Amino acid sequence: MKKIVWISLIVVLLGGAGAFVLYRISMPTLSEQPHPTPSMQNQISQQAVQTQPLVAPHDESFDEPLRKMVVDLGVSEYSAHEHSELRCYFYSSFAVKELDLKQQGDEWISIVPISASNLPSCAQEHSNNEIVIKDWSGYFDGVKGNFVFLNADDGYNGGYPFGVFDAATGKKLFEDSRELGKEEKLRFVADGKGLILRYQRIDVAECSIPQKKSECWEEIKRKTGLRSQPMPVCAGYGGNIDETDPSVVSYPVEVALLPGFNRRLLSGPVKCWAAD
Repeated sequence: MKKIVWISLIVVLLGGAGAFVLYRISMPTLSEQPHPTPSMQNQISQQAVQTQPLVAPHDESFDEPLRKMVVDLGVSEYSAHEHSELRCYFYSSFAVKELDLKQQGDEWISIVPISASNLPSCAQEHSNNEIVIKDWSGYFDGVKGNFVFLNADDGYNGGYPFGVFDAATGKKLFEDSRELGKEEKLRFVADGKGLILRYQRIDVAECSIPQKKSECWEEIKRKTGLRSQPMPVCAGYGGNIDETDPSVVSYPVEVALLPGFNRRLLSGPVKCWAAD
């Protein structure tokens, strides 16, 4: 330790050039460096693992399609001011097609597998292995992994129903309703164990909070599981909206997309408003 202090003092006294010379002398050359033994390498790798920073879960949006095509089909027979469209979204292993004739909801939505021997075109005709979604009326929203998300053809009570479909089979896996609004979008979180969907869920009560107050709120808490939340102040009542109209509540939830689509509550504000 004394030798190190003395060398450091000489470095300060000699200035930049002396510091360079002493540094060169004090450092071993590459040929003098000991080669790490297997045990040393194991220690180094363990230290590297231990010092890796933890990556916090972050919000993600839908996957971007590799290619999107829009085919103009001319003036819609249902709306003289709009053109019907066939929209096709191509991903790595499948494509999503939706025929929009400018009615309420798409005419149909389909999923087409993509492989080296099957490269689908953006055409109205269905191929032999094309899966047309049967039990949904609405619009294509986006893709995350092998999940296809569809919106309903309309919203109600301040909410927007959505469905999650398996891209391989076209089967509906999950359905719920989220709050309408530009900021209330579906969000995804990759937490190292799988993919989690987060959104602001809505629930329409069978009672009115302004009318029955705590009695209604207790009923809502039993139904939704919001046991520790204080009763919210409901907006939208008054004027043409009678206080007897049912209340709608909105609260944050997350759903593990695999396995099981289990939904659980998140901490966050609970909102309330009058039903339509």
